[in-house]
Amino acid sequence: MSWEAWGDPEDDGWEHFADAGCWSADEVDEVTAAIKALTAEPVYENALKANGISVRFLMRITLLEAAANLRTHDDPLVVEARETLEPPK
Repeated sequence: MSWEAWGDPEDDGWEHFADAGCWSADEVDEVTAAIKALTAEPVYENALKANGISVRFLMRITLLEAAANLRTHDDPLVVEARETLEPPK
């Protein structure tokens, strides 16, 4: 990244990156993890095309949307997907 374009973060802070639509390191990690989980999920229910798209696959897409801030984290579909796919903390 160019200091000429974005400024020196030591002088200006990082707020202008967020204002420009850049993701934080945590957001990048969440999106990357969501993409990896999505691509590891079988597309078809029970891995059979005749059974149609897997509900778990669709839930993974929903979690990716939330990670990319295209859905809110309290959206009912996001909450249901997290409860179904992510282990309790």
